[in-house]
Amino acid sequence: MKHVRRLVVFLCFIAVTVPLIAWGVPKLLNPTPPSKAERKRDAAWVASSPYWLDRQTCRWLTLCGIHHIHEDRPSLKDEDDYGELSENYHQELRRSLEWIGTGEARRGRTKGRSESEPSKRRRTRRDEGDKKEQKLEPIPQYVIDHAPLVHLYSGESFWPSDIAEHVQHMVPTAQGGAPINLTEPLSLNNLADLNDLPLDKMIFLESEDDVEDRPEWLHSHFNVPSDFPKEKPDEEGKGDVFFTDPAADEWSWFDVDHDHPLHGISDPRRLNDLGSGNGAVPREGSRHLQRRSTDDQEPLSDPVPPTPMYKPDGSGFSKAPAILVLVRKGPHILDAFWFFFYSYNLGQTVGGIRFGNHVGDWEHCMVRFEDGIPRAVFMSEHAGGQAYAWDAVEKRTIKVPAKDGREREVERFVLYSAVGSHAMYANPGDHPYVLPFNMLRDQTDRGPMWDPSLNTYSYFYDYRAGLEDSPGPEPEDSADASVFPPAESLHTRQRKSKTSSDDEDAPEEEFPGDRGLLPTTENPDIATNWFHFLGPWGDETYGLDDMRQYRLFGQYHYLTGPIGPKVKYLERHKVCQMNKCVVLHRIKEGATWY
Repeated sequence: MKHVRRLVVFLCFIAVTVPLIAWGVPKLLNPTPPSKAERKRDAAWVASSPYWLDRQTCRWLTLCGIHHIHEDRPSLKDEDDYGELSENYHQELRRSLEWIGTGEARRGRTKGRSESEPSKRRRTRRDEGDKKEQKLEPIPQYVIDHAPLVHLYSGESFWPSDIAEHVQHMVPTAQGGAPINLTEPLSLNNLADLNDLPLDKMIFLESEDDVEDRPEWLHSHFNVPSDFPKEKPDEEGKGDVFFTDPAADEWSWFDVDHDHPLHGISDPRRLNDLGSGNGAVPREGSRHLQRRSTDDQEPLSDPVPPTPMYKPDGSGFSKAPAILVLVRKGPHILDAFWFFFYSYNLGQTVGGIRFGNHVGDWEHCMVRFEDGIPRAVFMSEHAGGQAYAWDAVEKRTIKVPAKDGREREVERFVLYSAVGSHAMYANPGDHPYVLPFNMLRDQTDRGPMWDPSLNTYSYFYDYRAGLEDSPGPEPEDSADASVFPPAESLHTRQRKSKTSSDDEDAPEEEFPGDRGLLPTTENPDIATNWFHFLGPWGDETYGLDDMRQYRLFGQYHYLTGPIGPKVKYLERHKVCQMNKCVVLHRIKEGATWY
């Protein structure tokens, strides 16, 4: 009888504990309750499993596709194996990268015309604008002087990618998996034309390859940055740097836009203390500038040896261009958005099980300048990110040529890209997130240093031209927060907003360039069309009937690819991507944005 009672108690304990775990863990990992539409899509996803038992364990225990769990290695080869590839293979890979804006037809996988046949796509007024007649502007020198330096992880398997190369391996697909037949090959010059298709569904860029076969274009080994100079700034990191006292800050750079520009919050007569906009550091003693020793900053270490298969061809240079988007927020404020693209995001592992993979990965950092003076930095991290005052982040002083032929010193800030996820952090080490006890964490180190300023696609953007496309101040920044796309796509909303205007006869406001996007003088013929594509840059979340997919306690093995830079809340008033914004003035171990 005693054993029976124990058995009954044990069974009761299991009966209560298991449902609580199944109910509580998903809510802990994703505290935002799903909407009615999301619950409907989730029910359809669960129903896609062909097995009754799998559907029941998924619904009641939140254990979905457990028979699909398998080893998910970053690479099917050891990294050393890539060193055995022939130089002819390298040359073939590089030949496949065509420079944007040349007008040459790209290799495509769509049918309908040969490479020599001209495009029959309807030309619009915005396509016919002669860029030479537009008043192009150069990148302000202070933006380059204070551009980021990115430490990629030394053990990375998925390196920076060129968006022009990426789209050559993608097939446009309507939500639900139906391929779209095009009349011309997909390229950066026609990508946004997918928005105009008469479909009330989200359009995805689906990989033409099985990503678990690990095709080379996912890895982008040929884009590994070269060695960066080994000299260390300020005598092994020792010295003084300027920083501002936030309590004594006299200007409203923290929260601005075109309608609410910079204004003084104390004596406006001290406007003369502002920098001239040429990137010069303000005078000592002005604007409450103080000095502090950098002894508390971790000194820079030597870069790790070059990755196998890589031959240096410039200091910090990568063949994968970064994307620089410059956004003005009134006459005194300029936000410099640096976007970094990777063809694949490798999720992290918990107990040897990997979660969070997706094709396509957009990361970014933003520097807010006040009259040419850097004030704050934002670093994207999964579905959000962290903001820091300029004085808080690690710097590296480097010498660059001056106009008079001499050398001058500029101060660059340093970022750390996490292995696999490419989330951006202000310091090296482990960065736990979501789960307790460091079960789920990003890792950063002082791997190859990438100087994105050496190879960029650069633009000015007037965000007022694209406000109707913005999802608002709390966008789904990455696939981590976008398992399923919205029921109504962004380009569908855009069409409806145009047809349901209260005043259809009102004159349309003119914006420069292609819907507010204008190249800089450094690349006047660069493609602009791709920027306006409003669909994900990677595969839709795989169904439960796909052998590659599983979901445990709400965490997916494969997620939907991210949407591009246009919907990263470029019109943000504050430095952060969310309305809730705290600008840290010191790097804190274990600090999180959520």
